[in-house]
Amino acid sequence: MRTGDLTEPDRLPAGVGDEDAGGGEGRGVVAHGHSGSSLWRFHSRCRQRDPPFMLVVLDESCVRRPIGGAAVMDAQLHHLVDFAERPDTMLQVAPISLGERRPFNLPASTATLADRSVIAYGESHLRGFVEREITAVRPVLVRFLQLQAVCLSQAESVAMIQGIRKGTP
Repeated sequence: MRTGDLTEPDRLPAGVGDEDAGGGEGRGVVAHGHSGSSLWRFHSRCRQRDPPFMLVVLDESCVRRPIGGAAVMDAQLHHLVDFAERPDTMLQVAPISLGERRPFNLPASTATLADRSVIAYGESHLRGFVEREITAVRPVLVRFLQLQAVCLSQAESVAMIQGIRKGTP
């Protein structure tokens, strides 16, 4: 199973943020059991023995905007570095400089299921929506792959996160 996530500004996707850090709920970091997202069960598999491979793209504002105090922010950034080091993940940062070239303005996820069918999940400010029809899923997947091509590499993304942790812009 594979997933690609793009988060909206200032928001980490479920399963990526440090749920133990506390104070994250205001930025979309979901405490266990409190998400209305239909993908919560999927993302929670990330902590299981055989987790799905996750490709995650975070908007740069997710790592730059301090929320929850210095200790909470440091714990979140540390968790992201640990997340990126796992063999079943890839983490990239979409730089703010992409501006209007960024293909998503709200969270979007895709998942390849065991039967190789692909679903897409998108959120608005009011609700989430799962799409199974390939004619609707394909454009989301294509935009995500195009986004990955212009994002920072995983090494550059981790270096940015580590620099922010150290107080370096």
